[in-house]
Amino acid sequence: MKIQLLENSVLSDLANEIFGDLHDSTDIMIETLRSELTARVVSNRLALCKRVKDSIAPIEAVELESILGQLEILEINGDATRGPGGKVAAAPLRAVKTGPNRYNIYGTLPSADLLGKMPIETIDKSAASRSVIIKDESHEQFVRTVSEMAGKVLSPEQWAGLEKSEPAGAEWIKKLNQWLNQGGKEPGFIRIEFPEAWRVYRPEQQKDSQSKRWKKQVGDGEDRLWRCRSVYGRWLYVWTDGREPDISSQIKLSADNALRTMYSLDCNSQLPLKFNFEESDHDVHMAVNAMVPIAEYRYLTTIGQRLESSGLPFQYRFQLDTWPAVKGMLSERLQVIF
Repeated sequence: MKIQLLENSVLSDLANEIFGDLHDSTDIMIETLRSELTARVVSNRLALCKRVKDSIAPIEAVELESILGQLEILEINGDATRGPGGKVAAAPLRAVKTGPNRYNIYGTLPSADLLGKMPIETIDKSAASRSVIIKDESHEQFVRTVSEMAGKVLSPEQWAGLEKSEPAGAEWIKKLNQWLNQGGKEPGFIRIEFPEAWRVYRPEQQKDSQSKRWKKQVGDGEDRLWRCRSVYGRWLYVWTDGREPDISSQIKLSADNALRTMYSLDCNSQLPLKFNFEESDHDVHMAVNAMVPIAEYRYLTTIGQRLESSGLPFQYRFQLDTWPAVKGMLSERLQVIF
């Protein structure tokens, strides 16, 4: 057997043939993640990312943390499915209709394999976001191709899961109280080294950011949503009967449920968060000094585009004809004002 050493430029060309027209290290990481996860179906997250790091090392030197970060983006976008115990699974194909002939494509399948089988006129593609335009006469063929690949065509609302998640507001608070009454844990269920590290969410006055509404303990029996840092640096959230977590029954909340609770408390206090926007002749830019729950975030990034930013405020861009629907959804589901 004869072994031939290949130059990096040759390896890069081979990678482009396999993964599509890759533009930078981010695209290479994401498309390699797609390929490896498609082959394995289910994998340990860390093992998957280590495998990707080794696979692309000859053409691109990247840190393991960068690959883990790109995997998290795929999970948030719906291109991979995060499971318990550090597992991740391949996500099924979904084509989400965002215009008369425009679709966003989601799922783990690599771009080169996926897009090459579809009757597509133009492609607006980065590795993390795949948007296609099809010809008028190709619509039925496109839908049939998606179905043959075990996929589904969905509306933005269906894809985001809006109908499966509770809007922020009084009904959400009522549901939290039901969970607390039915399955509340004993005081001190979440043990931390310094109980004084707990902070409470209290929208006492109009602030332009929810991060400014977290306060030190007040102790007047009216504080329900609390958070503190875990030993690993992540936020832990609990919902209590109004007292501090070390003396109150409590339920643990996911970060997503905590976000929905924050918007609900804003609404109850009649101090809703304000989202700023600027309208031009062609599109609308929206600036948000807060994170939004997953369902609403998926809707925003399906209908529009999240722009690159180093931190707050988060920036989004929408076409003019989609802005009324976006504004209505945020007003109705998160009780924000504009």
